[in-house]
Amino acid sequence: MKVGFYYHNTFLKKNNRIYVPGYIGVFIDALASEVEQLYIFLEEQKDTESQEEDYCLQKPNIKLISLGKKTTFYARLLIPNKQVDIITSETAHLDSFLIRMPSPLAPHIYNKIRNNIQVTPLVVGNYVTGLKNLKQPFIRKIGIIVLTYYYQWLENKMLNNAKILVNSGALFNTLKQKVKSISLVKTTTLNEANFYKREDTCIQKKIYLLYTGRINFQKGLRELVSAVGQLKDSYDLNIDIVGWEEKGSFSYIEAINKQASELGISDRVVFHGKKTIGPELDSYYRKADIYVIPSYHEGFPRTIWEAMANSLPVIATKVGSIPYFLSEKHAKLIAPKSIEELKLAIEETIINIKARRSQIQEAYALAKECTLERQTKLLVEIMKGYQSN
Repeated sequence: MKVGFYYHNTFLKKNNRIYVPGYIGVFIDALASEVEQLYIFLEEQKDTESQEEDYCLQKPNIKLISLGKKTTFYARLLIPNKQVDIITSETAHLDSFLIRMPSPLAPHIYNKIRNNIQVTPLVVGNYVTGLKNLKQPFIRKIGIIVLTYYYQWLENKMLNNAKILVNSGALFNTLKQKVKSISLVKTTTLNEANFYKREDTCIQKKIYLLYTGRINFQKGLRELVSAVGQLKDSYDLNIDIVGWEEKGSFSYIEAINKQASELGISDRVVFHGKKTIGPELDSYYRKADIYVIPSYHEGFPRTIWEAMANSLPVIATKVGSIPYFLSEKHAKLIAPKSIEELKLAIEETIINIKARRSQIQEAYALAKECTLERQTKLLVEIMKGYQSN
């Protein structure tokens, strides 16, 4: 099967090799392993010094189709013809097309090519969900809200009678009445080499809490710092933050560092920057004691699978599909924005050795079911079924 794939990631070419963001790169390579030929449609990163594109694609059956230089969200949403025409011109080579979304070009691509080829949307989130926590100047905020709801209207029209994939139970329940067919897959970055077996953590006096991912307030990092500030006299807690700061005029890192300083724990909060998926990122999971992701909203973060595969006890908020995939036997699940619940979860994880070890074992076993090999094979089987029906 020859498959096309689109998502709004960017690429860079270095020494005739293709580099993309790591989380999507491992997925593209895994997808290429399951098909005869994979055509990927991406925009080119304008910033040649960008650190975002940190993964070199490996599979020889991947063909890159450039959609030109990177454009803005607004341009892709409102004036999409150039990129859509490039994709349309290549559909004669393809048997099926996969669109990861939400993405501003997605409805335009789907509507243009769906009569020529089976198009399968892979829905992994919802832009509207994040609007309630949007931090922007008033006029810009209004513009973002209007365009987001316009996009959502286009997406809803597109999904009527579509055959789709979703990566979360919450999305499954929301969309199952609106679409023709719906199947659940788990999006992940794990392969067998990422697993690291250990029986326990929190053995030493110094305890390392780890967060990985985007750095903004919606990830609950202020609550995490506050909880550690309240526990500083009882435990030698340290926060390692691995990831990238959301771009904008406001610095989340500066604000969090200021908060840590005011609480007297500035020496216990360390930002390590973005790390490449694989051995570099795994090294942070493997030296940590507890993985904490106190987000206000999520789909299902791939970082939870990564933490569980590296034998880390997990503390996460009961948002999105996290409580759909995980129970209390896998992780400590708390309410978002609750410093008190977060503080108690950290304490309980440290103190209750038996429960901690059990969670590590149960979560490790669950993560074993969520490898790229398994989930990508399932995804392709579903796409083939959609194509034949």
